[in-house]
Amino acid sequence: MKRNAAELKGIEKISEDQADFYRDVLEAARKTGLPFALGGAFAWATYTSYLRNTKDIDLYVPKDLRHDFIHAVTSIGAIDYYDFLGYDRRWIYRSTRDGYIADIIWDMANYVRPLDDDYFNAQNRLTLWDTEYAVIPAEELILNKLYIMQRGRCDWFDVFNVLYCTKGDLDWERLIRKMGPDSILLASAINVFAWLCPGCVGLFPSDLWGALKLERPSEEGPDIVESRVNYLDSRPWFIPLLKPGEHPFAEGN
Repeated sequence: MKRNAAELKGIEKISEDQADFYRDVLEAARKTGLPFALGGAFAWATYTSYLRNTKDIDLYVPKDLRHDFIHAVTSIGAIDYYDFLGYDRRWIYRSTRDGYIADIIWDMANYVRPLDDDYFNAQNRLTLWDTEYAVIPAEELILNKLYIMQRGRCDWFDVFNVLYCTKGDLDWERLIRKMGPDSILLASAINVFAWLCPGCVGLFPSDLWGALKLERPSEEGPDIVESRVNYLDSRPWFIPLLKPGEHPFAEGN
């Protein structure tokens, strides 16, 4: 998949000084000549076409090369965010400049499994400010978000949107293999998605249900059950039900 950021809904929310910082970060990372890939909001936008302005940019990097990227962002005047707010330095380096943040990520926040070469395979690309960058695969994006279920934050809504926008066209075998004994999380998300979009899951591979030990849903039913979407959150969050001009989880929502 290739996408140009100019096509993204919400890109206009990126201010000029914010864009300057992101450009500097990306150019510094590119000049290392080392592999990296965009994650976070920009990866999610690549698969959904909606960019949420989270005031930060995430770069996934190989663990043994992390110091090269930390040096790269330091060279453009970014400083360690730890001095403002402590964080776990075992999996991430948070840098900041002018109030914006660039995260250098080399591990999962829960350390369940290391980042592997799949993160940097460059098959998925996003063009930002006339330069093309690799984006982490949708499968790895989903994998990471399945584990984010905290009291103040749950990323499963992001997973449901990616599932809808990709129409289930994913490397399910790789994703299930990587989830390993935690595949119950993936199965649970798929079950909820089937409840939300009983008609949409008909596009998913027929052998997926057996692989996840799930009962295959009926092929009958509406594509989306709007009332069920609103049961989970009445604010705009599900991309296919957004009204013109609405944005998923926009500021103020």
